[in-house]
Amino acid sequence: MPARKGAARRRKFKKWALEVWSFAKGYLSFSKLLVYAVLYIDYKSTMTTLDLCRISVANNYTGSLPYLTALIAFLQAATATVLSFSLNKSKAENTTGGITYDTATKRDC
Repeated sequence: MPARKGAARRRKFKKWALEVWSFAKGYLSFSKLLVYAVLYIDYKSTMTTLDLCRISVANNYTGSLPYLTALIAFLQAATATVLSFSLNKSKAENTTGGITYDTATKRDC
């Protein structure tokens, strides 16, 4: 019986994921969706890790927590990389008639 519940749950999740994807596909490009997904994963993982650190301290854990703090650092590095490439892509796309946004807004005083 639990196998049927698991299969039904997977089908329900798959249906939900397809509905979300079809909604987001009309409004967001894949790169923006990727950035939002990475930011969401980073946020949830960081909050979960900090909650684990808080629970450890509340239970009088006096050791260090390098495995938890390293997880936050690695996720932040991945987020920084994705955002950097996304901003570079956006900068390359924002050109009109060969004039980039930076040169159009630059003031000659």
